[in-house]
Parts: sequence; structure tokens; C-alpha cells
Amino acid sequence: MTQTQTAVCTRIASRNAALADRLWGSVETDHGEEYDRKARAKGRELCASCPMLENCLAQALTGRWRDDRIVGGLTYRERRKLARCVGEGLDVPPRRLGHVHPNRVAAWIREHPQSIDIARDEQRSYWRRTKQANHESRPVGMPAQGTLF
Repeated sequence: MTQTQTAVCTRIASRNAALADRLWGSVETDHGEEYDRKARAKGRELCASCPMLENCLAQALTGRWRDDRIVGGLTYRERRKLARCVGEGLDVPPRRLGHVHPNRVAAWIREHPQSIDIARDEQRSYWRRTKQANHESRPVGMPAQGTLF
């Protein structure tokens, strides 16, 4: 008898939907939707150890999911970077990945597991460069906000 694999997020969501939202999505507060950074970091760790990681990412890339949820351990922007890598590897423009079978995308990701780290690292370095450029563009000695007088 073969046992089917179930994604970690599916098992958690079936037991506690609020926890799943906290780990991979957002939390509704009085101020709107907010993210629990510590919980989302734990959600990313759980995704990394999930047996369905490649299939999850393949579904997200071929379905062109555009949301702020963590899917396969990646944010939407990181998934976009991964889509470029997968597209180059399969010789398909990233916006055309919706026409590629998810099994083919999952197989490519399995053969190139470093592509997940590359996508994540490219997004981190983008934010680092942006933050550094903003910091350098501020004149020395000037406050971040204007003064009253």
C-alpha cells in the first residue's frame, strides 16, 4: 500500500487555519492585514523541509499566483525571480509558464534545487541595494523628516 504525500501547510491548515494564516499569510488586525515576521520565518523553514516543495512551487509558477502569501517558502517577488530561472532553463518566457505542465516545472526545480536559493538571494540583494541607495541619497546631517522651523 502506498502512502500519498501531503504538504506540511495542508496538514497544519486542516488542524488550525489561524496558525496556517499566521505562518504563510497575513493576520487580520484592527489596522488591516499585517504579517507576523517570526511566524512567516518558521513557515519558510517548514516549507524547506516539505516533501511537496517542488510541486507547490510548480503550481504557483504555472498558475501565476499573485499574492502576498508564502508559497514553497518564497514570497511573490521571489517566485517571480524563480520563474525567470525556470523560464530560461526550459527555454520559455516566464510569462508563458502557464502553458507548461506543472510536472515539467517541478522536475526542472528538482534538478536545479539551487535555483530556489538564487531567487531568494537575488531578492535580498535587491532590497539591500535599495536600502543602501536610499541611505546614501540623504544628505549628511539632515534629519529623515523635515523640521517645523
